[in-house]
Amino acid sequence: FIVIDNGSDSIKMGYSGEDAPRIIMPFMVGTPILKSEDTAPSKAATIYGNDLKEKRAIKYLHHHPVKRSKIESEEDQELAKKLWAHLLENELQQDLAQCNIMVIDSPSSTKEDRQKLAEIFFDELKVQSLLFMNSSVLSLFSTGRSRGFVIESGYGTTSTVPIFEGYILQHAMHTNELAGQDIEKTLFDLMEANGRSFDRNSLEDIDKIRNMKEHICAFPLNYQKDINQPESIDIEGRSYELPAVSYTHLRAHETPEHLVCRLLLEKKK
Repeated sequence: FIVIDNGSDSIKMGYSGEDAPRIIMPFMVGTPILKSEDTAPSKAATIYGNDLKEKRAIKYLHHHPVKRSKIESEEDQELAKKLWAHLLENELQQDLAQCNIMVIDSPSSTKEDRQKLAEIFFDELKVQSLLFMNSSVLSLFSTGRSRGFVIESGYGTTSTVPIFEGYILQHAMHTNELAGQDIEKTLFDLMEANGRSFDRNSLEDIDKIRNMKEHICAFPLNYQKDINQPESIDIEGRSYELPAVSYTHLRAHETPEHLVCRLLLEKKK
């Protein structure tokens, strides 16, 4: 099988039985921007993932086909189809008609979502076979267990999934649209509140914020206790050097994970 994991932020593709994916890249598609005086479609090629980021793609529209773990609109489905075809044919050098595909399915995916993807893979990409496997079930199987409780927190959604003998207990599963991209949004807000200027549509600035999230932010084990105590991290440990702008400092209780806890507590009340 060729395994495809469609994430809200990145796509992973590779062969079953191997230790790691062959391809890990941003799930982004860039389409040429047509000028108002253009009467014919641009000859510039559609570009994908890392190519889009490397070129900083000023003349391209940036599309993210997967939103909150779903590919819903017809435009997004078409863009995702182009990316899948590109990766299978050009990167993995596969004949689509001979491909056996395994799609890693999100816990929040519905029967209708799977039907749409099946139509694309069978009717348009013409693959030989298609299998859907739930990501939470596979995560549990990888530990050698068939019963357990899986928590998945990605870029677009966070899910809590109880599993019994390899089957999801649907009535007890919960998915929340509070995840990595919301942490980045909060970091943007904090930086702007501290006088830092960022362009939320700039791939370069998004990368800066993401790097900051991954290297500085920390989730407190006891939110109520830690929020009222002096910070245990020194100035150097919570400093981040921004290009062309000396340093910025984050107070521990202002990190996005703390704000996420606050949002959940307020929602519970």
